Amino acid sequence: VWTLFDISTAEQVLERIWNWMDSERTAERERLMIREIDHRAKNALAVVQAVIRLTLAEDISSFREKIEGRVAALTRTHDLLSAKRWEPIEFGILVHREIEAYRPESSDLIEIQGPRVLLRSEQAQTIALLLHELTTNAAKYGALSMAGGRLSVHWRMQDGSLVLDWDETLVATDRGSDVIMSAG
Repeated sequence: VWTLFDISTAEQVLERIWNWMDSERTAERERLMIREIDHRAKNALAVVQAVIRLTLAEDISSFREKIEGRVAALTRTHDLLSAKRWEPIEFGILVHREIEAYRPESSDLIEIQGPRVLLRSEQAQTIALLLHELTTNAAKYGALSMAGGRLSVHWRMQDGSLVLDWDETLVATDRGSDVIMSAG
């Protein structure tokens, strides 16, 4: 026969055990989160270090411009990944996000098309840098740098690999007539 005192004591002991278990679970989640944040921070810094090391420029001003653009591309990708809680992200979203800043008013000059392809976070950061370089070059020297230039970005999966077709069509004037050049 349990007395009210016995029941009250058992309830208090169980409540204390439950609270202790809950605080241990919370502490373990915090330890895991701190390790994950530490791991991601180290990876991000390693990527930035590699970007700096691999950046070539004629002078400090162009070096700064290149670094700022590349770090901005990493930041845009980080924002996307963070919003998706570091789940895989669609390749097409990366393409649209990078080209968005250079899209001329007439959007029919840029064609972007491909199937839904998911990338892991590590892949997304590297590919975002590649897309940034292609877009920057198109804006400075290619299809996005001149009136009438066209950019076509298509991708597909082939034998388990992502294949990107980046085609730029340039229009140059030569003695009063247009010369159309295409580079892929």
